[in-house]
Amino acid sequence: MKKLKFAIFLFTIFLSFSVKAQEIYFAQSFTTDGKAINARNNWLIPSKGKSIFILFDAKDHPPKSKMLYLYIDKKVGDKYQAWDSKSVVMPDYRNWFVYRQKFKEPGKYQVYVTDKSNRELARGKLTIRVKAAPFKPETQKSAPYYKRVKLTFSEWVISGMPFRPLKIKQISRPPDSVCVYIKHPDSLNTNKIYADIFKQNPYTKDWEQIDEKEYAILPSWDYAFFKLKFKDEGYYKISIYDEKREFIKSGFLKVVQ
Repeated sequence: MKKLKFAIFLFTIFLSFSVKAQEIYFAQSFTTDGKAINARNNWLIPSKGKSIFILFDAKDHPPKSKMLYLYIDKKVGDKYQAWDSKSVVMPDYRNWFVYRQKFKEPGKYQVYVTDKSNRELARGKLTIRVKAAPFKPETQKSAPYYKRVKLTFSEWVISGMPFRPLKIKQISRPPDSVCVYIKHPDSLNTNKIYADIFKQNPYTKDWEQIDEKEYAILPSWDYAFFKLKFKDEGYYKISIYDEKREFIKSGFLKVVQ
């Protein structure tokens, strides 16, 4: 019995060594002799996507089969699901291969290589995070009467004028609210103004409405302002409309810690 346990122990060590001997790397590039350059398992990529080299290195344990299979699974919920696959022929003169894969979506991936007998040779896990796209304000045409309206974000409004205009708001810096100020050279010509507040989704880059406001004013006023509080970082868009829901103006604000 002791001999059997010892044999199992030795087999376990051998199996562990064999698994570790063959490895998968996720690299920025690679050398001509199959060494991974800037390999890591956690990548932050641009919103347009990035190609990452998946390098399989058999090291001193080249597979018996020259035909190998590369599988990429993506985690959905609590399980990994098939995402991509490719067959690869291992060259006779080397014991490694590289496959270039472009990633565009954030998530957790697992990659593994098998031989033609479906025996797994190596496995690696990869996490992809995606940077938010550069901030590009959307353009929407104002109704003809409101083409000359100007919208300004400021810390205060004093004597009918915006004081300390800003395009970036620091949450930690007082005041805790931002003034949204609109001005027409003649008059605003509406009894009400509506404000729709949007926040940009950092992943899809879509504008998602998070709130709406309504304010009563006098048609003869040539300017009006209201205050908004922002608790979270991100890009915000405030769109202003008159009582008939004709578009007046949009403004864009970046909120940071």
